[in-house]
Amino acid sequence: MKTAQKNKTDPYGGFGNRASVEAELAKWEGGSHPAFAPNLVIGLTGGYARPQLEPFLVSLRKSGFDGQIVFLTLEHSSAARKLMDEMGVLQVPFDWNAKNHFGIINYRWFGYARYLLGMLKDGELPASVFFCDLRDVAFQSDPFAGTTAPIEFNLEHLSIGECKINSKWIEDCYGEEALAELKDKKVSCAGTLYADGVHAVRYLLEIQERLLDMSNENAKLASDQAAHNVIVHRGVFPEAAILENGRRVLTIGGALPDSQLVIRGDNMICAPNGETSAVVHQYDRKPQAIEAIRRQLGFQRMPVFKKKRSWIRRVTKPARHYLLDAMPEPIRRLFIRVPKNTGKSG
Repeated sequence: MKTAQKNKTDPYGGFGNRASVEAELAKWEGGSHPAFAPNLVIGLTGGYARPQLEPFLVSLRKSGFDGQIVFLTLEHSSAARKLMDEMGVLQVPFDWNAKNHFGIINYRWFGYARYLLGMLKDGELPASVFFCDLRDVAFQSDPFAGTTAPIEFNLEHLSIGECKINSKWIEDCYGEEALAELKDKKVSCAGTLYADGVHAVRYLLEIQERLLDMSNENAKLASDQAAHNVIVHRGVFPEAAILENGRRVLTIGGALPDSQLVIRGDNMICAPNGETSAVVHQYDRKPQAIEAIRRQLGFQRMPVFKKKRSWIRRVTKPARHYLLDAMPEPIRRLFIRVPKNTGKSG
């Protein structure tokens, strides 16, 4: 059986090598270049339907953000495409398929890099970039307001050692020694990342190179989390701000205790210290957070994350790959039908 070919995308976007990209970035260093484009929010749709994209897009536009939104797109319904058009989303075709060497979650970083390096090649660069997941993200204010560091990494509630999923990704990709080194560090989520234009490109170069170094098996999984946490906690970007959960981004998930989820009378979701986060991530794991976002947006109903086979079958095939790649193996098996052994020989 022929093994999948590695990503054929040039990770340096036609510049030839990393040094050439850095030479071009040097012209933009310090924010003095006159041609900075508006702030950019970029993500991968994964084939989501309109109801799954609406909370993200409506809340982002309502937040006061007036920059560019770019979605890497796969197959979508006409209703989803109409929504993206209405919200001014630039839809960039994404060339992933199930035979790709990389799983869809890992391969998104190559798509992001292709887009930003293409801008750089054309003499443009966004002033700042927010890379983010889409289905489970909502905005309560402009995600770019009040940024001071050139790149920000957002922490979650648990340490790596406390999170079985992230522990496994680290150990599988980097070994037991790396896990022992990082287990007491808090998980940083690759699904919400701010950087100025220069550092956005540098981060993409860094994570692409680490993904390219991974084994075939790890390249198929959501191992960008492992690469991201190594980048964050080994100080690859010493100039970065590492923000506690609830500062710019509040990641809820299933791990954040209900006692630490504060919802004000105006339905704004806050960190335990009362600080209102610009971005709420994984809100769909808590019914009270779903209801707060629904009330903020004035929706009659919200799409809900359901751990059922019937739900996973209702999304498009690319979306299924996107969601299944992110699941740990024991959970993934709940969604995948295993053929029965008929006893017949092949």
